[in-house]
Amino acid sequence: MMIALAVITLLPSLALLVYIYRKDRVEKEPRKLLVGLFFAGVGATVLAIILELILQGFLIEAFFGETVGDELVFDTYGSMVAYQFIENFFCVALVEEISKWLFVFRFTRKSKNFNCLFDGMVYAAVVALGFSAAEDLLYVLGEGLGTALARIVTAVPGHFFFGIIMGYFYSKWRVTYQAADLERKLAANHVIPASQTPFSSGGLLAMSIVVPALVHGTYDFIASTMGYLPDAGGYVLLGVFILFLAASYFFCFKIVRNFAKQDTEINFISMNMVLKKYPDAESFVRMMPEYACYHMTVDAQAAAAEQPVPPQQGYPQYSQPVQNQGYPVYGQPVQQGYPPYGQPMQQQSYPVYGQPVQQQGYPVYGQPVRQQGYPPYGQLMQQQGYPPYGQPVQQQGYPPYGQPMQPPREEAPTPPKES
Repeated sequence: MMIALAVITLLPSLALLVYIYRKDRVEKEPRKLLVGLFFAGVGATVLAIILELILQGFLIEAFFGETVGDELVFDTYGSMVAYQFIENFFCVALVEEISKWLFVFRFTRKSKNFNCLFDGMVYAAVVALGFSAAEDLLYVLGEGLGTALARIVTAVPGHFFFGIIMGYFYSKWRVTYQAADLERKLAANHVIPASQTPFSSGGLLAMSIVVPALVHGTYDFIASTMGYLPDAGGYVLLGVFILFLAASYFFCFKIVRNFAKQDTEINFISMNMVLKKYPDAESFVRMMPEYACYHMTVDAQAAAAEQPVPPQQGYPQYSQPVQNQGYPVYGQPVQQGYPPYGQPMQQQSYPVYGQPVQQQGYPVYGQPVRQQGYPPYGQLMQQQGYPPYGQPVQQQGYPPYGQPMQPPREEAPTPPKES
């Protein structure tokens, strides 16, 4: 029976975990990391319980309350309301959200996997679901099936919703933080004035704690207070609580869907933020290795729009510079295991084998890549009417893309006539 209760309790958290994982469309997070974050949520539960027990003991005495059996009794109605407000907003909601946030921040802030907009939402939601699963097990094992069923439709999606809100602001913080970091690099290289006010990310980081704590506190305050009101008032608060839950469900899944549609690489978003603020910095930013692959000039965009680049000998179309969801032609990161922004593009009138990278001293566009068994710099394939004589290497004094072309074929000797 206890095992069955535990399974029933864990199923909603696991279902929501699968849901948020499948919504991560650009680049799936490593499963090992997600499992670690789920159990980090369990650790956050232990930390929150310890802090809550300490704070609640002081709070009961401060508001002249006492425990009678399993219930709290207060001297006045006002004392009860004040206690419930402080207890639910500060001793429960704020403590629990800080506990979850600490684990999210500790394990993902410097992670190389935190490279896309949707990632922060995934991390916070997974920790929240681990927290919810552990908390639900404690309640259910102590109070039985009725509590399990009630929490399946209230507490589990509630914690998921709080995690989604936390992850939304956490991802926004990461984007703004990287934009500020790019600004610092530009100022250090005297590309922009050092006196310029950089992007500020601290407010977003604070909101990743404060906003979910406010929503969590409102949820707990309504749920806790309605039991102390007379019948009519209790029913009114019950209706408010049901409306609050319904609105939470609606906005939660709407936020997830919209955020998933906006998902792209954080470097790309932060670069655009900086270049919108400092348009003159584009020529320098395009030479930075971590940002070079996102660039394409306006002329090149127009040229590519007029003559889209075809797929290359079996490479899927999504490796092409496509216009997708309003992004320019260097477009979306590709799907499942293919390297992001795979750049066989036409830029500045160079043919499709250009590969805009600066390597080994060769000028921009000088390095066609190793593709499908072709050696470096070797044998550019027939595309858009270009013959395969490319050989863009610097050999025997020839410049890039010039020539070592295949020499004209010599005529075969004429065989002697038979006498």
